Amino acid sequence: MSGAHASSSRHNAPDEPSLGRVRAVTPDELNRISRTSSLPVLVAHWAPWARPCAQMSPLLDEVAREWDGRTHVLSVDVAAHPGAARAADVTRIPTVILFVGGHEVVRHVGACPKHDLIDLLLAGGASSSTRTPPHTGAPRPPAA
Repeated sequence: MSGAHASSSRHNAPDEPSLGRVRAVTPDELNRISRTSSLPVLVAHWAPWARPCAQMSPLLDEVAREWDGRTHVLSVDVAAHPGAARAADVTRIPTVILFVGGHEVVRHVGACPKHDLIDLLLAGGASSSTRTPPHTGAPRPPAA
């Protein structure tokens, strides 16, 4: 949610890959993308003054790169768009919400490690690979 996440003048189509980056969006763009995308949409609600948000920024960048083409990773600056926080019932930041088919399926409040972001995607049915069926909810194997 650094400067790298600033909105660009180029707007991706809802199912166009996000080019391996976190894409800063307005509340209207978030609503459109989350409703029309066939891909899961992971949204970080953040503010530039919040240290936990700054700590999560590089993790979200990694997830955006690693999951490019399988999910959209978006960010909404709630300092710039306070109505977005109210509309999403965000009372603490960072809050990360996963939307599938326009509906919220899971959320995490507070900073978290990268593997928790991946767990959010898997819990929402995102596929960990383009050849693997969606996660069935079975426990993850222990790390080697």
